[in-house]
Amino acid sequence: MVGPTHLKASQNIDFCTWHVDHAWRKDLQKIQYREMQLEVYKILRTLMEEKDVDTFNVMFNEVIKKILENDMTKEFCKYFLDNYANCMNSWAYCHRLQLGLNTNMHVESMHKALKYIYLKGRNAKWLDKTINALMRFIRDKLVDRLIVTNKGKLTSKLKNHRQRHKTSLSLSTAMITENESGYIVPSSSSHETCLVQENNTNCSCKLICTDCSNTCIHNYSCTCQDASVKWNMCKHIHLVCRHKFSVVQAESSNIDNLSSLRSDFLIDEEDETRTRESDISYNNRAMHKK
Repeated sequence: MVGPTHLKASQNIDFCTWHVDHAWRKDLQKIQYREMQLEVYKILRTLMEEKDVDTFNVMFNEVIKKILENDMTKEFCKYFLDNYANCMNSWAYCHRLQLGLNTNMHVESMHKALKYIYLKGRNAKWLDKTINALMRFIRDKLVDRLIVTNKGKLTSKLKNHRQRHKTSLSLSTAMITENESGYIVPSSSSHETCLVQENNTNCSCKLICTDCSNTCIHNYSCTCQDASVKWNMCKHIHLVCRHKFSVVQAESSNIDNLSSLRSDFLIDEEDETRTRESDISYNNRAMHKK
């Protein structure tokens, strides 16, 4: 993940969402009035978070037309066109769906650790000192890895799994509609609907939800922003897993009830057969006495 620079769209580089948002907030100061700044920022965030490509293209043209016609936003519009119009694939959500991109600053965190902890905030002029710092950094990371392997650690992804599973418990499985494409789940925070689809993947990763029958994060996909952009096992997927588990339980209970009814019916037939045989034997003995 990198920050926005003068890049062409042909360069397949994805911008960090935080950097893009930070740059927009900074350059929105070119607009004089605070109310206009907030309005333009809200429009840009809506544009960035749009997940449909065709809708995004229409919205992009409308946004450019709107802020270009206003004299107060012309300067910002020029900045936006120069820096972001030619590389929409790098910052729009609709071009990074299901990629599993996590735009937090792991690289920046590693760089700060190298600079301020291992190099003590000094500029490394000698290559051997830089290599030595990198080797010490890797050594410490390997030791941390051994500790995590032996003691165990609850990663952020697993925390997200548990949190979203708890959130799904407040939702009812009755709201799910099943069709040929998958499962339609209405959003609880907006008027949109989310499509949850099951992926035929045999995955052995550890990013599973134990409360959802050890369902892996790769087994399902959802069109909501939390799953398609942030690559989390969203509450809609957890809800669908609970729905499928309840259906399986209902089917198994029906099968058990049918088997018990059949066994009772067989027992009744055996009892009736024995009664008939005893009646026949009794009649035969009575006829023999006569």
